[in-house]
Amino acid sequence: MGSVLVSMPFLALLRSSAPNARIIFVTDSTNRDLVAKCRIADEIVSLDHVMTPRRALQWARLALLMRRAGKSVFFDLQLHTHRRSAAWMSALSGAALRVGFLRSGDWLRPRVFDTLIVGNMFAPVHELYLQMARAIGCGPLADAPSESAPQLHITEADQQEADVALNGLVQDGQHLLLVVNPNTSGKATVRRWPLDHFRASVARILANRSDVRVVLIGTEAEFDYVERLRGNLDEFGDRVVNLAGRTSLGGLLAMLRRADCLLTNDSGPFHFGAALGTPTVGLFGPVHPDHYGRLGGPAKTVIFYRPMVCSPCVHFVRTPPCGGDNQCMQAIAPAEVSDACLSLLGGMRFVRRGAGASWRFAAAPQTTSAEGVALGVWHPPEDDEAAPRFTVTC
Repeated sequence: MGSVLVSMPFLALLRSSAPNARIIFVTDSTNRDLVAKCRIADEIVSLDHVMTPRRALQWARLALLMRRAGKSVFFDLQLHTHRRSAAWMSALSGAALRVGFLRSGDWLRPRVFDTLIVGNMFAPVHELYLQMARAIGCGPLADAPSESAPQLHITEADQQEADVALNGLVQDGQHLLLVVNPNTSGKATVRRWPLDHFRASVARILANRSDVRVVLIGTEAEFDYVERLRGNLDEFGDRVVNLAGRTSLGGLLAMLRRADCLLTNDSGPFHFGAALGTPTVGLFGPVHPDHYGRLGGPAKTVIFYRPMVCSPCVHFVRTPPCGGDNQCMQAIAPAEVSDACLSLLGGMRFVRRGAGASWRFAAAPQTTSAEGVALGVWHPPEDDEAAPRFTVTC
């Protein structure tokens, strides 16, 4: 979900550079509703997550769709996952121009793609996406990087669903709403802040502010895990409710837009909060926050990141070196997190001890050479058998 949202500035650049072009967005079926909420693609093609005969048929239909489209450009936005399957999909597309990322050890991509962008694992992903568009001449090459948040469309029905789910928990003018997400994608549960840390932080907030109401969120599959946190907050009675899996995506977005503060691990809801302008406290460790955490208003976002010698690890190794004992997350203290939330809720000053922007890339990284050529584009050697060579501009 984070990858979908950080691709929106890139898609906006495509749209402004080629307003008459048709944008077909290919994504996992679980992301279809989110892409629809962004309202920037002309057509959404969703694929099953697991390779099955049905997914093979979906691939065939996609290839046929693109070949019928005539002259087209295929952008492969897969930087970390499904890279090989996306490369084969690009080859099957019959696109006149294919653009993708190159990383160490790639043998297939130099043979499939016409234009390759160096897949810098430490750069903001939205900037890498923008550089793909710049590399083929979209927009002014020297344009400043766009960190504007994507626009998410929330309907009146979504708002009504959120109101029903809240069931009068929050009364306007009387209560503040704190939404808490203790979950992460099942692919990387090492990104979870410990439940006892969440419990300590939320309890401290509720003890300090009698007007705060807390909604715990997650997917239906995460309900039991979230319920463990709610059970540990029984002393606060009906001021804390578990709504994991109880709303659609639209209902969740409407609730987050209404929230006075969001406390979340590095996960989809973090990106939703940033996109909606909700004051957000994000907890990072196994993933560097600069990689995916740049979009949105920095004045409304507090990020905690305590890197260890092995952090970030998620995008570099198959199995976390800590074996799940994520000291980089455990090092974030509940008291400082609750202070940040209380500050965003209003009423106290927060000193950013373990948070802040010192880890961020330059606000306006250079995107072109002195000759106006997009940086980070890999050019194949004249000898096809030679190993890939890179030109690095510092």
